[in-house]
Amino acid sequence: MALPRPTDVELRILDAFWDAGPSTVRRIHERLVEQPDRRETSYSTTLRMIQVLHEKGFLTRDESVRPQVYRPTASREQIQRSVLDDVTQRLFGGAMTDLVQCALRTQGVTPSELDEMQRLIRKAKKGDLS
Repeated sequence: MALPRPTDVELRILDAFWDAGPSTVRRIHERLVEQPDRRETSYSTTLRMIQVLHEKGFLTRDESVRPQVYRPTASREQIQRSVLDDVTQRLFGGAMTDLVQCALRTQGVTPSELDEMQRLIRKAKKGDLS
């Protein structure tokens, strides 16, 4: 089953889980309020958003311990791929070349980033994208 696309707030919470590993609501809330670009959020809001993520299937919950421990059901890379695939399909008709051209036109790409992209393309041609 494919996961739905996470909202910006959901991604922020998932980022905290990916960085911290399996965690309690309190631990994730503390990580969120420590972030330099943090938005004011209450513990109850963090709890509710974690419950929503659990209901949507983004998190599992270990109910055998107190406090309950949550963990992501998908890795950061899996979610990135899912969101990118969705955007590529919806905005570019599945054409990866169009997506890359758009990204190159709209984002400031440095020479070192272009070098890295060329290295990745060479690896892809060899079938080695691990």
